[in-house]
Amino acid sequence: MAKPFAEFEDPTICDGCIDPFRERTKEPAVSVLFDTFAETLNHYASLAQLHINKSEAKHASDIADIQDIIDEARAKRAIDKAKAQYRAAVDRDDVFS
Repeated sequence: MAKPFAEFEDPTICDGCIDPFRERTKEPAVSVLFDTFAETLNHYASLAQLHINKSEAKHASDIADIQDIIDEARAKRAIDKAKAQYRAAVDRDDVFS
């Protein structure tokens, strides 16, 4: 797979160099353009991370809400079962014996 911007890279610059473009650009306007572009990318990356965090929090909240509904349904089912057992005992007159 070809490296991005391979046609602009200087073969004398090693792969360990952080920014070969900055060394090759002598004009301040180009440097400012790269800085602005980098800041914009960082800004959008931050926004994307905030959106991911918000989505994860919403997802966790939704899971908690669903768990609350399940717990409530289980409690209601347990109460209904206890009521049915009590009614069955009353019908058999076993309650006060």
